[in-house]
Amino acid sequence: MKIMAAVAINKSIPFGAHLLFLALVMILGCEKEDLNPDYPFRVVVKTIGDSTRAANTFVEAFAPIPGAKPYFEGYTNDRGEIRFTYDKEAVLFVRASRGPKIDYQWLGCSEVFLEANEEITKIVYIEPKQGNNSLVGCTFD
Repeated sequence: MKIMAAVAINKSIPFGAHLLFLALVMILGCEKEDLNPDYPFRVVVKTIGDSTRAANTFVEAFAPIPGAKPYFEGYTNDRGEIRFTYDKEAVLFVRASRGPKIDYQWLGCSEVFLEANEEITKIVYIEPKQGNNSLVGCTFD
């Protein structure tokens, strides 16, 4: 009996209403593609010993390919953070340092995988440079 009632209700709806409902479902159910997405990312710098956020730390983010276009640089704010935005999907190398280049006193490295319209947060841990080993702190997770 219940099945017959459903059939009777279906027959009472005009065919045009079915088409209108189907069109609405298709229009509202589709996601619009963003043709110019942003690729924002945030770098948070912390010390490896106690996870203290490191303010005024120099941060570079770049593609580790000679002559590559993406290159960002700047200093962290008082919360140990800095934000950048790129216009393409990319994997960037991130280096955070204190002290003059080459003679870094603190150093940390990582990588960030950028995603469209989603701010990615990457934490980079810096540690004191010891001796002539310039790669201290530059390990990848």
